[in-house]
Amino acid sequence: MTRLSKVPIMARLLRKTLTASAKVALIAAGAGFGLVRGLRLRAGIADRSAAIQVLEERIDDLQLQIRGLRARDEQLQTGLERAIRPEDLSAALDKALGRVQRGIDVRFEDQVRSVEALRAMVGHTDELLERLLDRLESMRSDAELQHAGR
Repeated sequence: MTRLSKVPIMARLLRKTLTASAKVALIAAGAGFGLVRGLRLRAGIADRSAAIQVLEERIDDLQLQIRGLRARDEQLQTGLERAIRPEDLSAALDKALGRVQRGIDVRFEDQVRSVEALRAMVGHTDELLERLLDRLESMRSDAELQHAGR
């Protein structure tokens, strides 16, 4: 497994964002410096202070953009810190499902005990019915013998 595939997706996205942000900042800085150089080289500008003012405003805009990129970077870092890791999710699921499994096991054990108790009661009932039938037959035989003896 390569090192790149081990890096979480959010980290790769952050890296791409920061790389793109750095490129934008470099392009903007290059454009700003190009603008400064172009303004200096232009022969038709009589008032250099106006050009400097424009450049200062442009540099201020670039600094604002860079601050915005830094703030966005901090937000992404905060999001990465709050993100749920697969290990955390797996542990939480194992814990929750473990409780459910223990509850199911307890219920099954209760049902098994109930079924065993019912089997024992049915067995006793069968024995009692057999005794009752035996006595009834015995009483019938005795009554028939007494009736035949008369």
